[in-house]
Amino acid sequence: MMFVRRLRVEATADVQTWTLLAMLAAVDRLGDDANPTALARELDARSSNIAAGLRDAEKRGHLTRAHDPHDRRRTHVLLTRQGRDTLDAARNQRSQWLSAAVSELTADEQRTLSAAGELLERLATTPTAPPSVK
Repeated sequence: MMFVRRLRVEATADVQTWTLLAMLAAVDRLGDDANPTALARELDARSSNIAAGLRDAEKRGHLTRAHDPHDRRRTHVLLTRQGRDTLDAARNQRSQWLSAAVSELTADEQRTLSAAGELLERLATTPTAPPSVK
C-alpha cells in the first residue's frame, strides 16, 4: 500500500488531484468508448461521483463532453489538449521517479522486482473465483 501511495504522490502535481488524474487516465484508456457509464464501471465509482468529477474536469479545461450524433441520449467524453498534457506530465513525473528509484536497487534486487511484477500481473489478471459453498 505504501508503494501505491508513493506513486500517487509522485504522479500528482501541486494543483492536480489523484481523482482528476484517475479520471483522465480512464478516459484515455477507454478512448472512443469513454462515456459516463463506462467511466463509472472503469473507476468503480457511483454515477453521481462521476458526474461531479466530469463537471470539475470540464470546468478546469481537461475534458469535453459531446452528444453522440446518432443517439443524443449518449454522451462521449474526450480529453482536451490540456487534459492530455496534464495526464502525460503526471505519467512522466511518476516514471522519472520510478526509474530513479529502481536505479538505486542492486542487480539482484532489480531481477527480484521484475519477477515480482510478473507474478503480480498474473494475479491481477486471474479471473475471480466463484464464492465457496459452505
